[in-house]
Amino acid sequence: MENGTWEEAVPEEDVLQLVPRNVSDKIGEGDFEVSDLPDTPLRIFVINSGHADSVLVTKGEFAMLVDAGNAAPVLSFLQSRNIRRLNVAVASKDSPDSIGGLEEVIGAVGTDEIWVNGKKTTSAQYGSVVGAAVSKGAVVKRPEAGDFLTVTGMEILALNPQKQRLEGSPESDAVALKVSYDGFCALLLHPTVQEREIAMLNLQESFACPVMTYYRHGEGRPDASMMVERAKPKDVVISVGQNSENLPSQTTLTRLNLKGANVWRTDVDGTVVVEKSPGGDYLVFGTG
Repeated sequence: MENGTWEEAVPEEDVLQLVPRNVSDKIGEGDFEVSDLPDTPLRIFVINSGHADSVLVTKGEFAMLVDAGNAAPVLSFLQSRNIRRLNVAVASKDSPDSIGGLEEVIGAVGTDEIWVNGKKTTSAQYGSVVGAAVSKGAVVKRPEAGDFLTVTGMEILALNPQKQRLEGSPESDAVALKVSYDGFCALLLHPTVQEREIAMLNLQESFACPVMTYYRHGEGRPDASMMVERAKPKDVVISVGQNSENLPSQTTLTRLNLKGANVWRTDVDGTVVVEKSPGGDYLVFGTG
């Protein structure tokens, strides 16, 4: 933030008071120091941060940030939501569009935990992100497919990476999640790519979710998405900005249109908000 406004809004002495849960790799073990508020709305914000990824999930006092490729808009958004500290920061993959701004974000607000993809080969930048979290007192956890966390009435399930890491492209072992609450679910697939679908679909899990974030800025593939066929989403969110790859792919947009899905784009609709209130239907809207 310019002119020190972020530091003034969130003094460091106020954001280092929570105690991390434990040192287990399993994301579901231990309790967060947040009030159990199961009847609060679930909100998922796909933040408009240029050609980069960042998704904030909140429910009651709980806050999880999945990636921050571009620090400035993410910090500004967290401040606008009065997020003074994260419970979970997810470094989904070793790629600038996912973690390019995450070290700065964690340095500003701190986090109780950081979830990493568990790859053996990581860059200095990925190590710096994890180091920044640890310096703020965070526990490092390594979710894998089937691992889940239940907090404030919400379940967060890891769909990827698989137990046997591929050690290939950053997207292959990226952390992908399913968020469920009160009969609603959303698939956060944006960190990974369509070729990981078979592995994810092999989980004994329902994928009938009305909302999903789409693979890698709306990438196009020769074959149609099996996950879209299985989930039959009503709303698909694409995190994308100005780029030289002509993303989102027109093929992908056409296929989603033929499936009757509403397509939301951060470059067109601004930050996209998904809200599920207890006992009610879910809403999706853009803020741009």
